Amino acid sequence: MVYRGKPSAGCHSCRRRRIKCDGKPEGCSQCSKISIECPGYRNLDDLLWRSENATTVRKAKASYDKIAKRENRSTSSSPNYSTTSSSSSHSSPGSQDLVPVNSHVTLSLEDFGVINFMSSYVPGSHFDYLPKLYSNSAEGSPLRSVVQAAALASFSRDTDDLSLMETARSHYANALTRTNANLRNPALATEDQTLVSVLLLSLFEAMVWDGVQELNNWTTHIMGALSILKLRGQKQFETELGWRLFQQVGNNIRSSCIQNRSRIPPDLRALFAEAKQQLKEDDPRMMLEPLLAELTELSADIKEDALPVPEVLQAAMMLDYRFTILMQLIPDYKLEDSRTKYPEAFGDTVYEYPTLLASQFWSSCRMIRVLLNEIIHGYTPHEPTMTDAAKESLQTQAANTVERMGLDICASVPPILKLSPSSGTYKASANSLLWPLSVVRSASLTPAPVSEYASKWLQYLGDELKLAPIRKALENKDRRLESLSDGLHIFYLT
Repeated sequence: MVYRGKPSAGCHSCRRRRIKCDGKPEGCSQCSKISIECPGYRNLDDLLWRSENATTVRKAKASYDKIAKRENRSTSSSPNYSTTSSSSSHSSPGSQDLVPVNSHVTLSLEDFGVINFMSSYVPGSHFDYLPKLYSNSAEGSPLRSVVQAAALASFSRDTDDLSLMETARSHYANALTRTNANLRNPALATEDQTLVSVLLLSLFEAMVWDGVQELNNWTTHIMGALSILKLRGQKQFETELGWRLFQQVGNNIRSSCIQNRSRIPPDLRALFAEAKQQLKEDDPRMMLEPLLAELTELSADIKEDALPVPEVLQAAMMLDYRFTILMQLIPDYKLEDSRTKYPEAFGDTVYEYPTLLASQFWSSCRMIRVLLNEIIHGYTPHEPTMTDAAKESLQTQAANTVERMGLDICASVPPILKLSPSSGTYKASANSLLWPLSVVRSASLTPAPVSEYASKWLQYLGDELKLAPIRKALENKDRRLESLSDGLHIFYLT
C-alpha cells in the first residue's frame, strides 16, 4: 500500500474551505466565526495506510517498546556540498512506512525515527540542543530533512535494515538541496538552523562511513560550517546557542587538523581572536585553543619536515609541559576503588567525572600528551647536543608519560560502560571513548597489556554500536599511532 501523506486533523468545513482548523473538542473557532455548527473531526487512525513491510514494522515496534519502557522507568556564499556517498536521487522523499505504536496512535517511519534518535542518540551528545531547535523548525525546512536523514540512518544501523538506509539517503539528498538553497539566501544563511543543518550533514556522513572511503564529504561539510561562522560574525557570540555552535564547529575543525596533521585555517584563528574578547582569561576553553593551534602547527611542520630536530623536540616538550598546567585547571574527577564496584577495570582505580563534557576534556588532554610524548621519544635519539644518558632519561620519561596517560584513559572507561545500552546517554558516552581507546591501543609506547585492554573494549563498543570503521581499525596491527588516520575522531565529535 502507498502512504498518501499525513491526513489533516481539521473538521470537514475547514478542510473544504482549505483553512487552518484549531481542532477544539467542542467545535473549532473557524466554524464559530461564521456561525455554523462544527461538523466534528474524523478518526485519523482509520485513514492511515499501514505498511506491508512486516519486518520493518516488527523491528520498529520492538525498538519503540524499549523506548517506552525506558521513559516509564525514568518518568522523566557558501560552498555547494557533494553527494558522492549518498543517493543520487534529489526528489523530495515522502513517508513510506507507518509504524503502529498502540491502538490509538500511528507514527510515520520518519516520526518514529526522530523519536528514537532524540531519545537514544542526542542526549549527552554535542547535539543536545537539537530537540528544541527541531520542534521550532518549519515543515519542509532543511533542518527537518537532515534530522530525519540522520535519524533513519541511526535506526537502520540499530536494526540492520538496509531499506531504511536507502530512505535515509533520500532525505539526505533532499536536505542537501534545501540547505544549499538557504545558503544562497543572505537572510537564511546565517541562521542557527542553517548552521546546525550543515553540522548534521556531517553527522550523517559519519553515520554512513564504512571505514574505507576517504572522509571527503565530512570534511567538506565542516569547512562549509566555517564559512557560515564567518558570515555570522560577532552576532553569533550574543546567545548561548551561538557560542555553542561556534565551539562545536571549531572543535570539529581542530580535531580534523590534528588527524590530518594540517594547519588550522586562518579564518578560524581570526574568528577565535574575536571570540577571545568574550571569554575570561582563566576559562579553560581560552587556554586550550592556542595550545591546539600550536600542536597543529607543530604536526604540520613535522609532516613537511620544516623544522630541525632540536626545534621539534623543544616545541613538543614545552607543549607537553603547558598541557600539564592546563590539566590542573579543568574540572576534577572522583577516584573509585574498582575491586568491588568495577570488576572489569584494568587497575585498582577508576575515574568518575561530573559530566561527559569533563570526561572528554580530560581525554583530549591525555590523547594530546600521548601524541607529544611519542614525538619526544622518537626525536630524542637524533638530538645532536644531548648526551646518551640525557637521551635515555628523556625517552624513559616520555614512555612513562604515555603509559600513565593510557592508564588514565582506561580508568575512565568502566563508569561509562556501566551505563545500560537502554540509557539515553549510552551512545554519546560510548562514542566519546572510541578515539581515546584507539590512541591507547595504537601508540607504540603503550605497554602491551594496556593496549590489549583498550583493544578489547574498542572491539566491544564496535560490536555494540555496529560500527564497521572500528573493525577496520582493529585489523591494523602496526602500532604507530594509527589512531591519527583511522578516522575515529569523527565519532568523538558527535
